[in-house]
Amino acid sequence: MYAGVFWWCRFTVSQVSKLSVVEAEISQAGEILCAVPSVYVHGPTLAFVELSFNGQDWSTSHLSMTYIPAPRLDSLYPSSGSTLGGTELTISGVGFEGEGLTCLFRASDDDGVKNEILLEARATASSPTEVYCITPSVDYPLDMWVFLKYDGSSMLLEKAGLSFSFHRPIVMNQMFPTRGFVRGGTEVTLSGTGFLDLDSLVCRFGVVAVPARYLSANAIKCTSPSVMDNDKREVRLSVSLNGIDFSEAAVFSYDEEVELHSIRPPHLPVASNWTERHLALIGSNFVDTALAFCHFRDDGANIRTPAVFVSQSEIRCDRPALPRVGEHKVRISYNGIDTSSTFALLRIVERAVISDIKPQKVQEGAEVEILVEGMNFLHTPDLRCHFCSGVENSGFNLVSLAKWIDNSTLTCKTPRRMNMTHEGRALVSISDNGGHDYSNSIPVEVTARSNFVSMEPSLGYNEGGTTIRLRLGNLRFYENLFCVFGDDSVPARVESANEIVCAAPPHSGETQTVEVRLMSDMVHTLALSLFKYMSPPIIRSILPAVGPVEGGTSISVFGVGLSNVTHCKFTIGSSTTATVQAQHQSDFSLTCVTPHISDQEADSLVQVSHNGHDFVGDALYLYRSKPRLRSLSSPFGSDLGGKLIYIHGENFMSTSLTMCEFGKVLVDANYISSTLLSCDSPALPIGMHSLQVTLNGVDFSNSLEYESIALPQIESIHPNFGILGLKSTTVVQLRTTRLPTYHGLGCQWSNSTIITPATRLGWNLASCMAPPGLDTQSVVSLSINEESYSDKPIEFSYVVEPQISSITPDIGVSGSAVEVMVTVQDLEPFLHFNLTCSFGGSGVFEHASVRSKSIVECPFPAKYNTLDSQAPIVLQISDGVNTRQLHSPGMFTYRKKVVIASIHPLMGTIRGGTRLVVKGSNFASITNMMCTFGSKASRPIFVADDEVHCLSPEWKGGPRAVNVGISINEV
Repeated sequence: MYAGVFWWCRFTVSQVSKLSVVEAEISQAGEILCAVPSVYVHGPTLAFVELSFNGQDWSTSHLSMTYIPAPRLDSLYPSSGSTLGGTELTISGVGFEGEGLTCLFRASDDDGVKNEILLEARATASSPTEVYCITPSVDYPLDMWVFLKYDGSSMLLEKAGLSFSFHRPIVMNQMFPTRGFVRGGTEVTLSGTGFLDLDSLVCRFGVVAVPARYLSANAIKCTSPSVMDNDKREVRLSVSLNGIDFSEAAVFSYDEEVELHSIRPPHLPVASNWTERHLALIGSNFVDTALAFCHFRDDGANIRTPAVFVSQSEIRCDRPALPRVGEHKVRISYNGIDTSSTFALLRIVERAVISDIKPQKVQEGAEVEILVEGMNFLHTPDLRCHFCSGVENSGFNLVSLAKWIDNSTLTCKTPRRMNMTHEGRALVSISDNGGHDYSNSIPVEVTARSNFVSMEPSLGYNEGGTTIRLRLGNLRFYENLFCVFGDDSVPARVESANEIVCAAPPHSGETQTVEVRLMSDMVHTLALSLFKYMSPPIIRSILPAVGPVEGGTSISVFGVGLSNVTHCKFTIGSSTTATVQAQHQSDFSLTCVTPHISDQEADSLVQVSHNGHDFVGDALYLYRSKPRLRSLSSPFGSDLGGKLIYIHGENFMSTSLTMCEFGKVLVDANYISSTLLSCDSPALPIGMHSLQVTLNGVDFSNSLEYESIALPQIESIHPNFGILGLKSTTVVQLRTTRLPTYHGLGCQWSNSTIITPATRLGWNLASCMAPPGLDTQSVVSLSINEESYSDKPIEFSYVVEPQISSITPDIGVSGSAVEVMVTVQDLEPFLHFNLTCSFGGSGVFEHASVRSKSIVECPFPAKYNTLDSQAPIVLQISDGVNTRQLHSPGMFTYRKKVVIASIHPLMGTIRGGTRLVVKGSNFASITNMMCTFGSKASRPIFVADDEVHCLSPEWKGGPRAVNVGISINEV
């Protein structure tokens, strides 16, 4: 383009109105290159670029560009990273505007020859003051300068770069220890390659980073942080040189803090010839780990022995060689470095030494208290005496508790299982730590023992006096025999070659079991057993207290302290006795069966015993002849019960348990005499039952038959009311359940003694006469033989008898259709019954209609020729069972039909007042006869039976013809 021509570029900055002209260059590719002049701006500023080939004439069009303030790079974090790349760099400064930023990594060799290394990485501006980019990978460690530039531009935003070092990646080979306590503070040594002595060297436990201490390029140390209760107990442990890039992680385990409670044994002798080689630490939160140790603190020095996990609450340690007498703190370590914050105390004591034992001779199998003397005896509950035969893998090896007296004296008892061996001796040593370590041993002589067979009885009462018999075998050498009951001794005597007898001494206090020793010279124990002292039982009562002379009655004995009673004794007089076994029920009761002592009636003393030898108590039992039944006052009664039955017989008694048994039902009996009882029958199933009598509720007499019969129940009654008054009677019909054909069927009224006979009308129907009613309410039930009543009475009421108060009209004419209204007082209860009426004393009744609660309509009979001319109206009320007739208080009058033969004159004025002469027959001389003129009427003047005179009434409406007639009752 215009070869040989010089080109110029003009830069115009709009905001500052500055013109800059610079000479341009032509590149080999034919591009025009212009150096951008510098311009100071406060913010992004637009500029225009124009071209000229003569410096005077400029292009008509222009290009635009933007000036931005010059950026400044202040710092770089981190300042180092792995040669593998991938480290996120944060560049801090100012002026980071726009997009398309690039991080430029540049380095050069130091051999004098410029061999520049350029690497780029995309950058991201998070704000005008921060830029992020990811480091690229390099082949080997080196230091590089980091710059910023825009994409496609070779111009650096700032000529001064920031230093960044690439180092080899960290490789971890080993970590020790791999665990520590949750409280932290465990110093962990990490071995590997790539470690650098940098301030940014850190270890990260899970998410918590802590400073690391540089030891060498192959080792560092860091201290574990503490963790909270809800934190993980296994975390990843990794290392970083820059605090951002971390190495491959190893697993570090946190252990809960150990709680040490005690140590077994709690003390050891100072000598090294221990019987056992281990100690047991007791606590909680123990962990099974291969690096567990027990640490013993002795005069500022730590002695460590291996530990073996037994359970979460026990760890076993090897015993250390601790020569110093005193207390030593024992702690646990899981990693060989850290120890538990809690500790147990181990005492190192002087070794116990035995110098003498008394007595020097004991009997085999005997529990003899021996006195042990020596030195260094500890006052501890773990003090023991050890007895062995001295023969390895044979003989005996026994232990008994020792009682400390002072530092040089103790006592213990020889074990019962210590037998005589062919050596005839036992080696005795002591242990003050529960048998873990023993003192020296001293022999005692063991002699043959007597053979204890039995002792009876083994219990007695606190009052003492119980005769004790001890049976033994091999009883050859003895003197001054005593029985020792606990702390009390009594003389014993030889009853036979193998039997010793002594009496139990009194004992004060509650129930207690004591040792009984048969002793010779109060030293050698020939026999050993247990005897139980107890308070004697107290008998409060017996039930039943009477029974047949034949015996066999099971009686209950009530009182206190009856538990484990074995025998009951019955005594008549001073010499006649019988003992039976007792059956235990509770501490307050027992049972036993009365024996047959005598054929005669007698009173017997009843006593009880716990051992079959000592009997106590003063209860009285009566042997009596059995009652015998002869007859019953009534052999039957209602299945509902309640019937009084008299029983005739003999040998009856008045006791609290005198009862009658109907079938399987017991009821109280009323004692009348030795030959007469009475009982109320209970409710029983229908049928035959046995009836017996008992005087004690256990033994029964002979039986008689008693029949339980069904009493019918009323389901309905008709009518359900009667008439009040002493002279009124009402027959009622009772609809019932099935009626038996028993005699004496009756109706009971108002739950009283009023009973009226009943008639059986069918299998479920009966009738009876209600008594005169004095009250408005009553109930009715059925009875048989005037004794048993149905349990569901039904209501029956009494009402006032109805009365006719009036009739309207009280005159009727033959052949007329007259309806007579009869007014009746107190009719309402009877309205649903059948109502009929009768006129003229004929006895012929026709149906009457109910018009209201007190009015009945009676139809006038069509034919009245045969009826009385005057008679009361009869109203008949029928309920299907009873018929009642009510008579009207006034008479009803009958008249023959009036016949008109002629009237004269046949015409009159409409003003009325015309006298008409009416001729005919059957004109009655009564006041209610009327002359009718159509719809009008006037009262006639009676002249004779065949003649009346009528005055015509005034007529309105003009002349017309009307019918003239004679009316009786206005009909």
